[in-house]
Amino acid sequence: MAPLSNTEHTACYYDDEDDLCVGLSSPSSSSSLQRKSSLSSSKRIDDSTVSVSFAPEVAVYAVLHINDYSLTERRDTWYGAEEMRQVRQEWKEIVQMMEDCNMSELDNDSEDENEDYLCVRGLEGKTSAGKRRRRQARSISMEVVLDEQVYQEIDDDSGLTDPIMIAMAYHECTFPLQVDAFRQAQKDARAVGQATVEEVKPNKFDFRAVRSKYLSESEMCRRVSSDDATVATTLMADNLDVHTSSNVLFHLPSTNHAIRKRFSSCFIMPLTPKRYARRRPRSSTMSYQADV
Repeated sequence: MAPLSNTEHTACYYDDEDDLCVGLSSPSSSSSLQRKSSLSSSKRIDDSTVSVSFAPEVAVYAVLHINDYSLTERRDTWYGAEEMRQVRQEWKEIVQMMEDCNMSELDNDSEDENEDYLCVRGLEGKTSAGKRRRRQARSISMEVVLDEQVYQEIDDDSGLTDPIMIAMAYHECTFPLQVDAFRQAQKDARAVGQATVEEVKPNKFDFRAVRSKYLSESEMCRRVSSDDATVATTLMADNLDVHTSSNVLFHLPSTNHAIRKRFSSCFIMPLTPKRYARRRPRSSTMSYQADV
């Protein structure tokens, strides 16, 4: 395919007065453009110079359709029933080791033949403690949302619902889990990058870390560390302005209600939605505060 060339660029501007889109060549557009600021005009002119072109050589890769796969190719591409049973059996064995781990016998201080290949990433929710935490978080979130809907029906006889309040009630329970999931994703990204670039050996299975991190019954929500600058970076991408200090404040976009919540370091005890509805905003920002 021959490369495309764009020799002429015509910028199109939106005029607020007549609600029309006029071009540079139009006589009426000159007066409209003069009313624009010089900074805005320069940015739009720079955008108009962008062009699209194609490389003269195109690489084409032939890919077989699934119907054209042979039995051997299908067996090599996807897991079979026997392989899936084997994988599940290995998962059960690893989870059982996580449940029955003994810090004094199975740790990195002593040599163990399983330490070189065992990996528990992705199996955290399969343990009894992980399942219990997931059920608790799901149950609390559902109860808060349903209670908020009931309170709105009681307080408002018009039949209208406030989706913002429902979202705020749900977000209060799920926000610590979102931060925790992001921190775990950052660890995975660093681990993958380290293994790819430096080609180091996988970390040995640390039963002590597993026991303290995953099998702790009292740990419902881990504290949000103020030294994790990456948490603030990603949360800001979700329109959350995060200030990391001795107390971490999470600011959400302006809403009709304001909530200030102090999260416990071990267990989430959300405020009832009834208390949300009785509060009035003092500013255009809703804040969450977490102890660190």
